[in-house]
Amino acid sequence: MTPVVSPDEIGDVVRWLRSEIGVPFVVVGGSAIRIEIPVATKDVDVLISGRDWKKVDSAIENLKDAAPLEPNSGSIRGTTVSIGDSAIQIDFLAGGPFGGAPFVEYVRSSGSRPYEGSRRA
Repeated sequence: MTPVVSPDEIGDVVRWLRSEIGVPFVVVGGSAIRIEIPVATKDVDVLISGRDWKKVDSAIENLKDAAPLEPNSGSIRGTTVSIGDSAIQIDFLAGGPFGGAPFVEYVRSSGSRPYEGSRRA
């Protein structure tokens, strides 16, 4: 059974994403809620622009602390990252199915709040 992700682990993932991946993202879903309210989420969901897939793929491929993204294509792809003593599942969600780049920009600019040098919605 996959353990529930703690708020501290979500913060660790956000800092890891900012330093290792280098693309704009927004923490979304249960992990965004978990920061303030105890919900049982087992991964960290991040919204990215579809145009950033290549950058994410390249960054993940070159890291020894992250598994390759699965599946190899699609609008939702995941990896497991080792941060400290934790193995944390991260799911990348592209904005395409939700309206594409305009939706991602709306979430980044108006539909989210600051969190650890990034955004959450």
